[in-house]
Parts: sequence; C-alpha cells; structure tokens
Amino acid sequence: MAGETVLPIQECPDDFQTITVSCQSDADGFISNNQVLHYCERDTIVDAAFIRMTVGDDDATWCLEQCTDGTAPGSGTDMSNTLTHATAKNNEVSTFTITETANLVPTGSAITLKCTGTSTARFVTVTLRVRTRIR
Repeated sequence: MAGETVLPIQECPDDFQTITVSCQSDADGFISNNQVLHYCERDTIVDAAFIRMTVGDDDATWCLEQCTDGTAPGSGTDMSNTLTHATAKNNEVSTFTITETANLVPTGSAITLKCTGTSTARFVTVTLRVRTRIR
C-alpha cells in the first residue's frame, strides 16, 4: 500500500484536544523537577489543566509555564497559579487556574511543568485541554 504526502500544518484544521502526560521520575522514583509536557507546533491556547498524584508532596509547589524554543523548563513564563498538591490529596485531582493573559503559547514553544522545591511526589499525571482556534 502506498504512503501519503505529509500535510503541512497550514492545511490542518483547528485542533481541540485533551493531552495527558505521565511525568518522568528521577533515579529515586520522585517526579523530576521542571519538565516538558507538550511542544506546540502552532499557536496553542491552554483552556484547562489538572494534576493528579498517587503520592503528593507537602512542600513542593507546581505551576504551568510556557517556554519559548531554547528556554529551559523552570525558566519560562508562568501561565497558571502555583499550587501545592499535598499528601492529603493523594489520588485526588487539583485544578490549575489558568492565567488568561498568558495562556496563548506561541508556535515553537513548549508547555512545561515547573516545580519549586525538591519534589518527593510520585506517579504524577497532568492533563491539558488545548485548542488552536483563537476567538
């Protein structure tokens, strides 16, 4: 069966999707600080975001940010509130409050998870609801 010619992004319809990312752990099994969740091939709006941990962390804080190409996770522009997902919230969902003046992630940028403090969280999943249609 023959292949198909690659469709340029300019010819793709708008994306409306939910992205779920299982975060990476370090050598001790704790969630690594500051990691990339999603690369944005075109301008992308983050409408909602959620985080769930099997084992929370009482002193680390979490924030979503956007990082332009070449900017390391943890050094970008915050696009949500900062929240603590304490051990009292194990196996529960926390909802990020999206900053509507910073939730348009430019083409070529990444959506990242920033952690302040030393993470002892385990089994972290982040869910993003994104779109490319700008109102």
